[in-house]
Amino acid sequence: MSFSTHVAPERAQSRCPRCGAAFECGREAGRTGCWCADAPKIDAARIVPGMPCLCPRCLAARPSSLSSHSTG
Repeated sequence: MSFSTHVAPERAQSRCPRCGAAFECGREAGRTGCWCADAPKIDAARIVPGMPCLCPRCLAARPSSLSSHSTG
């Protein structure tokens, strides 16, 4: 009889380009969602394709001028 040992995969760790902190990016970890989906949205004109994600602390501390504003 053969037994296989299940080893949990390493969590995908990202590094914040602003402060260098390690954090988990849901997208890079292969999840269908990420914690950043609950953060206030950023104006699409401010998003740079290929730019790495910020950690939760730096994303929360970004200037409010980067957030999109609804006009209604």
